[in-house]
Amino acid sequence: MTNNFQADMRFSLNDKDSKLYHKYGVPAIELANDGEYLAAVKLVDKILKDNPKVEFALLLKANYLLNHV
Repeated sequence: MTNNFQADMRFSLNDKDSKLYHKYGVPAIELANDGEYLAAVKLVDKILKDNPKVEFALLLKANYLLNHV
């Protein structure tokens, strides 16, 4: 039996981060909802490659890695 961790996350986005969120974050969330955590992490990593300090990407990646383990 496995348990999935879910968190209610809220964050504000500047214009550049908003574009990254819609390009990579939304598809990553959809993949994670289907249980494809590693695929979701790969998309989030594309955000972090552009800017390693994007708060929402760090939170999503941590959540997906926790659920994958």
